[in-house]
Amino acid sequence: MNKQFQSSNWYQGTTLNERIASLHKVSDSNFNDEVNRELAQAFSAPYAYNSDNLPPLEALKGQEISLFLYVIEPLIGQGCNRLHQGINNLKQNYSSLPFDLQTITDILLVNLLENLLTMSSRTIALEVQVARLQNRLQGDTPQQRFYSFFQQLRQPEKLVSLLEEYPVLARQLIICIEQWVTVSLEFLQHLCQDWENIKTTFSSDKNPGNLVAIQAGAGDTHKGGHSVIVAYFSSGFKLVYKPRSLAIDVHFQEILTWINQKGYKAPFKTVKILNCNSHGWVEFIAPQTCTCEEEIRRFYERQGGYLALLYALEAIDFHYENLIAAGEHPVLIDLECLFHPRISEPDSNKLELLVNNIFNRSVLRIGLLPQRIWSNSDYDGIDLSGLGAKQGQLLPSRALSWAGIGTDDMHLAREQIRMSAKNHRPTLNGAEVNVLDYAQAISTGFTQVYQLLLHNRDDLLAEDGLLTCFEKQEVRVLLRPTRLYASLLAESFHPDLLRDALKRDQFFDRLWLGVEPKPDVAQVIRAECEDLWQGDVPMFTTRPYSRDLFTSSGKQIANFFDESGMTLARNRLQQLSKNDLALQTNSFN
Repeated sequence: MNKQFQSSNWYQGTTLNERIASLHKVSDSNFNDEVNRELAQAFSAPYAYNSDNLPPLEALKGQEISLFLYVIEPLIGQGCNRLHQGINNLKQNYSSLPFDLQTITDILLVNLLENLLTMSSRTIALEVQVARLQNRLQGDTPQQRFYSFFQQLRQPEKLVSLLEEYPVLARQLIICIEQWVTVSLEFLQHLCQDWENIKTTFSSDKNPGNLVAIQAGAGDTHKGGHSVIVAYFSSGFKLVYKPRSLAIDVHFQEILTWINQKGYKAPFKTVKILNCNSHGWVEFIAPQTCTCEEEIRRFYERQGGYLALLYALEAIDFHYENLIAAGEHPVLIDLECLFHPRISEPDSNKLELLVNNIFNRSVLRIGLLPQRIWSNSDYDGIDLSGLGAKQGQLLPSRALSWAGIGTDDMHLAREQIRMSAKNHRPTLNGAEVNVLDYAQAISTGFTQVYQLLLHNRDDLLAEDGLLTCFEKQEVRVLLRPTRLYASLLAESFHPDLLRDALKRDQFFDRLWLGVEPKPDVAQVIRAECEDLWQGDVPMFTTRPYSRDLFTSSGKQIANFFDESGMTLARNRLQQLSKNDLALQTNSFN
């Protein structure tokens, strides 16, 4: 199918001039001018209706919903054309490219096509049901009738009618494709310009070969569709690309090296990083099993050591997805939330405020220690922590799943699913181990690093100490759980919300719920909605020395926090003591 996207015969045949005016009329209230132009250019070009362009029904094998991609070929092709232009520019600027010009579009398309189907599949399933009830489908079997829906939709007039009914969906498709072009070209540009440094830093003894695959969306998307990308090369070499400065990550490795040099008995593994200021590259860490009991013990000693260090650096968000168990070495793979400021809750009652203060000033805040959340009389809860999360836990919310796939009765159902979480926990020759058996190892590692920080805190706090390096680097601020944003974004593609932008806006107004205890959060709701409309998880940042908050677009909200993250970390280091060590150790023993 991807080769069709690169062909030149999509637009042969009759034009849609008589429908473009109608499309403009419908979309003016929901689209900006740029989106209007994109739609007009795609569907006013010569276009042929040819049902033979659809793959045979028997060849789809459970992927029938992907027929929608053939229907919106003009939009995808428009994006591919811009991608090709950008790649040609790279070809002019670089004598050697670390990818094959014949395959790079297919490599990059995979992620785009998945996103387009995720956005549109619920609407398509609904429209198939409507067509079935109205007896507009042909065929003797449910599968044939499903297929006939796309044969009809392949007609330009039918497709434009669909976009007229769901103008918000049309807008989101345009935004998604435009972001894909921009992010893809940016990634390739950085890969080309950094290639020699990449080889020197990460693969000096072996040529990595050409790029053969990418896994985009390895994390949440932010700031116009940017996300972590795992790049795979023909030699087997793998590399992680992050579309942000990695200065924080570099300085964290420096602290780990400093701790190792101070004589920590279970030295931390450091990770190779190439920071390019606007972006960076990180060594790919693969999960590995341990081969003996001693390696398991050292793994948990290091976890305890990490716990003490993260406690000193006022870190949060170290759940199971931000940790890789590489043999006896736990490796933290997301360091955005160091020096995290606290959000005041002036309207909380005294008891709640006391509990929150105790929690926010303890090692429990980090997210690494086992914690059961969301438990109630009907649900046992779940543990998402870096130490405690287990494979197979039932998630609290029911996920969407398809029933009747590829038939004219295709519809969505909701079912409770089990969590996939396995790369963060150590194994012994592939077998699971019980973290509770290693509580003493965790305590030992925590105590050793805590005392090391206590004895050397003057070096850390000095004007030229290691903490100073962090002060002006960007760190992320989590004002709400990321899962809340992800859930809102997923549910916002319900067909009822894709007919009218106002209804989708009203749906996003759920962000106002629960704001009363945290009135400062009300200041950012507009920015949250803007990010969600771009298909992104809302992103907020600050700098460790600053009390200001910044939105993803760079808007500054002055004095949002009572204290900066660096002030909190310096105070924490000053308050390290034997009594505090005992208090924190008792909280997890």
